Amino acid sequence: MNRIWCAFALSVMLAGAMATTPAAASPASDQSDCGYGPQPDAAIAACSRAIASGRFRGGDLGELHGKRADLYYRFKQDYDRAIADYTRAIQLYAASREDLLLDPLPELYRGRGDAYVKKGEYDRAIADYNEAIKRDRNVLWGYHSRGDAYAAKGELNRAISDYSDAIQLHPTNDTYYLSRGIAHLYSGALGKAQGDIVQASTMQPSSPLDLYKTLWLDLVNVRAKQPSVLAQAILRMEGMGFSKKLWPGPLMQLLLGQSTPDDVLAAAETPPPQKLQQTCEANFFIGQMALRQGTKDEAARRFRLAAAKDCPKVRAGWWAASAELKALGASR
Repeated sequence: MNRIWCAFALSVMLAGAMATTPAAASPASDQSDCGYGPQPDAAIAACSRAIASGRFRGGDLGELHGKRADLYYRFKQDYDRAIADYTRAIQLYAASREDLLLDPLPELYRGRGDAYVKKGEYDRAIADYNEAIKRDRNVLWGYHSRGDAYAAKGELNRAISDYSDAIQLHPTNDTYYLSRGIAHLYSGALGKAQGDIVQASTMQPSSPLDLYKTLWLDLVNVRAKQPSVLAQAILRMEGMGFSKKLWPGPLMQLLLGQSTPDDVLAAAETPPPQKLQQTCEANFFIGQMALRQGTKDEAARRFRLAAAKDCPKVRAGWWAASAELKALGASR
């Protein structure tokens, strides 16, 4: 009797364990879970399992590599792994020769180009953007991204040409006008810089980017020996209910002489990744203040910090610190 009872109890325990242990994900469910979602680590794991399953070939496998590349790029900032996956996806799609309604290759080349930009490998990035644009002239951000890469190399005429092509394709994009305005600033065409930045400022005037447009317009105006626009901008910002203590308000206060570099760096102390972004921006505008005060060595030091490899390459004009160093004849 005891033996029968023990066998029964064991069977109940095993049944319970099987009921509470989650079933292993199938390749099909992993394929479905490989993409954007609230848990990027879980999505990457799903992509990896699907890739390793051996169930997928050709374009289906290329799609998995492409999605994992996007996840590595956007959520992990692991650009080497992103490049490896973009490269494999490109190879698989190119070899599959499937008749697809939408060619994925332009976006894959553009994505890999963006990853190369993050690593500071601008020639490789430009080569990928060239391929993306050749395959689809309307590829999202293609001309603008290539323009940024050219600007980072100091080839401002090529950058301006690319920004102009981006504007022609998307004439309501304020970032494209702002980027071209910044390129005009560093090419010495202050009138054109003002025109582009003012045009950008008429688009989405209530967005956070508007305050950056004001900062850039102020830099242009000061170099053109025209009045500053920052005091009015702060009043407008406060009138809309925004505190000047909120970023990038501290940068405006710095240029108005209402705060110190230490104040600005303290204001940049926020949780990552905003802290790194804001610290790099703080150093750039502290460098601008040093230029206005005639302390070129301090300006160069600040621009070097703003041009550091780990500074995020996201906002319009992220390459401007390198342009300032070049203008000063200073090394990076």
